[in-house]
Amino acid sequence: MKKVFYIGGIIILIVVIMFIFKSGKKEKLISRLELVSEQGGGIEDFYIEDDKVYIIGGVTIKNNTEDELSYSITANSEVDFQSGLLKSAILKGFDENLSENIFSIGGHEVQTIKIFFVGDYAGYPKKSDRLMPEITIIEER
Repeated sequence: MKKVFYIGGIIILIVVIMFIFKSGKKEKLISRLELVSEQGGGIEDFYIEDDKVYIIGGVTIKNNTEDELSYSITANSEVDFQSGLLKSAILKGFDENLSENIFSIGGHEVQTIKIFFVGDYAGYPKKSDRLMPEITIIEER
């Protein structure tokens, strides 16, 4: 009978400890770089040239640190891959001159940029929607 009370006491103690740890202060994790918005909610344009697909849109990025940060942008357009527009769903983001794919942003700055997502053309010449692809911001260190 003592063993039952002993085991029951241990179980109650474990439950109480778990409750204390779970009800502790929860901190919201904030990334160093944050995608604030996609300008206009959709793409500005897209075109095909020299076996490449160019999807153009605007994005606003926020730096949540005091430091200047460098970053690149990629996108995933699974719907355009499935439709046959793209050979791969993954697109690289470039500046307006199509020369730079590494961007920089000052500490606590909010920056709006025009971005050209570039991928390999798969043969189907139509984009199925006007939505921006799923965007990922990658901090370059």
